[in-house]
Order: sequence, then structure tokens, then C-alpha cells
Amino acid sequence: MRGSGAACACAIAFAVLGILGHPLLASPKPQAQTPAATNPAAAPLPAPVPAPVDGSVGQPPPGAAVSSLAPEELEEFGQLEPRVQELLRRGLDLTQRQLRYQYGSADPAQGGMDCSGTVYYLLNSMGVPNVPRSSDQMYRWAWEQNTFRPVFGHTQESFEFADLRPGDLLFWTGTYSTPNRDPAVSHVMIYLG
Repeated sequence: MRGSGAACACAIAFAVLGILGHPLLASPKPQAQTPAATNPAAAPLPAPVPAPVDGSVGQPPPGAAVSSLAPEELEEFGQLEPRVQELLRRGLDLTQRQLRYQYGSADPAQGGMDCSGTVYYLLNSMGVPNVPRSSDQMYRWAWEQNTFRPVFGHTQESFEFADLRPGDLLFWTGTYSTPNRDPAVSHVMIYLG
């Protein structure tokens, strides 16, 4: 599937992040196993989408303003479980540090991080075990945690996004060329609400 020219030209999927009060942050609960839950290869992966025409990875110009918000400005924040609140608080705290995009970094002390480095750093800081470092490996890891729900939408208006909860992981394909990745996931972030 291809997104419209005005929308993100990428496929998006999300994992219900059962960590913190979510399935990955909380103690595991027994769940009915399906072939897709026990074998990620048995379930469809988001359709590959071509990389952006210029193949570049965006980086703000030097001195660009950084926009952020306080956790309490998120509509649902007060009703979230404490560990989800803490994850979001830590993530939003990073936005106040004027960090730049730095491919391959997972340490804010280096002055910047990439998307998977940010998620890796945050989940590790919350004590989530066995978090992989790259976005494609995080995607597989989410499958293995039995907390994954594929969404094949290409715009935020897709009905499938109605089930998103703050703290969920969002995965994209097509944000840049990933010829050696299977699945071709190239971006991951944490949903704020």
C-alpha cells in the first residue's frame, strides 16, 4: 500500500507496550496463544513502502527551536498508571535537553540520539529487560512479547489508531531505505496520547 503524497509515505504498526502498566512494563499475564503470537512470521508484516525520494534522514538545522510540552498537558496523563506516567515524563524530559539527531547513539550524554536509541534508552532506564537496540529488532521483540498489533494505516485518521494508548510503541517502514532489514522497519517512537 502507498500513502498519499501529503501523508507519511510509510506503513505504520504499533505494539501495545506491555511494560510499565502496559504488558511489557508489567508482570507478564498468561494470554491465549495464537499462531501469530507465538510465531511472528505467521502474521503479516506491514507492506514495504519505498524510501523517500531523496533517501535522507531529517535533521533540524543548527539552532532550530525545540518544542515540547509538560506531561500534565497530555489529556489522559493523570489517569495513566504510574509507570506509564514515568516513561512519558522521562521521554518529555529528554525533549528539554536540546538533543540533536545522532545516528547510532543511545546515550543523551553524547549530545543526541536516534529514534531507536531514544526508545532503547528510555525502556532500559525503566528496567525493561532484553530491549534490542535497532528499530527492526524492537519490532520483532514486540511480536515475541505477545503485545503487537499491526496497523496498516498510512495516515493518522486510520480507525486502527483508536486503540493506541500512551506508552505504546509505533513502528514505521519507508522513512529511509532499509534493504538489509526484514522486516524493513526504519523508525520507532513512543506514543504520547
